[in-house]
Amino acid sequence: MTTRLSHRDFEDCSRALQELYAETSVPEFADRVLPLIARLVPADHVTYNDFNECLGRFVIRRHPELPEAEKLLPQFAAHFHTHPLHEHYVKADLLPKRISDVATLRQFIQTPIYQEYYRLLDTRHQIIFFPHHEGDSRVGLALNRGHRDFSERDRGVLAFLAPHIAQAYKNAHIAHAMVVNLNSIGEGLDAMRRAVILAGADGRIHWLSPLAREWLKELFPDLGQNSGWLPPPLMNRLSQTERSAQAGQPTFSELHLPRPAACRLLVYCGKTRAGEYVLALLRERMEIDPTTAQSFGLTPREAEILFWISEAKTRPEMGAILGVSWRTIAKHMEHLFGKLGVENRLEAQRIGLELRKT
Repeated sequence: MTTRLSHRDFEDCSRALQELYAETSVPEFADRVLPLIARLVPADHVTYNDFNECLGRFVIRRHPELPEAEKLLPQFAAHFHTHPLHEHYVKADLLPKRISDVATLRQFIQTPIYQEYYRLLDTRHQIIFFPHHEGDSRVGLALNRGHRDFSERDRGVLAFLAPHIAQAYKNAHIAHAMVVNLNSIGEGLDAMRRAVILAGADGRIHWLSPLAREWLKELFPDLGQNSGWLPPPLMNRLSQTERSAQAGQPTFSELHLPRPAACRLLVYCGKTRAGEYVLALLRERMEIDPTTAQSFGLTPREAEILFWISEAKTRPEMGAILGVSWRTIAKHMEHLFGKLGVENRLEAQRIGLELRKT
């Protein structure tokens, strides 16, 4: 039975929870939780132990860092079974337990793991608990001291924090898995030259594909330190979606770029049930690329006509734009269709739109 926390300890632990539950990933979890624990329960050093004894995997992170300890990991692994709390390690109990709960200091000093490992780190007292246990894998947190054992107050603080640390670890694991999945999706979107952004209602970017990151940097160079937020022109699309989009239906608009560019940005914006916004960006050239046109055997004039076909212009409209008769336009279209291998302007329009994508 653990000691009841004092009012001050309870307040200190409660304040620490906000920091503990802050969004993080699994690789960053140890860096966040170790200093937090050391602040609430003084120790010579605190360790984060990720291990699987069956696989012989022992990954230990320390706060503060002890470079000399890394050289001793083989001794730790070799004599791990002689640790007085080895059974506690096997059970991976969430409740904190001290070495002194199961062995006297003299008994501990006589163990091989003390002689070959803890003695060299000046560690005689330890208290441990396990926020994660799945199969043969365990994540344990151990606090170590050289000259003073841990008190019931220390145990009480750790017992209060332990279930919260376990939940925070689970949250970090889920968040990390989501990031990995999103990055995989992002790679697929990038391969298809698709730019996608996931943002909150306040405009904060929660995730974006690699191509979207590239385009934002190129098209909105003034963002600077606000790169974690949508630029104002895209932020306006959220408001537009909120006002006009019906459930499940995205809005579509053309974005006027903040600087002269030989392209335009088309924005599809929809709102998820969770209240986040998904923005799909398409960037189109304002011409058919000359090199691409040449690969189809198109003349400069035919490339111009293909561009205006992709803009859904009629033959009279194209004639007025280019300063020629609609019959001349018709003749160019006949040659154009033959080179593209299409039978009508709808098929040509589809090809023209595809060739304009950047």
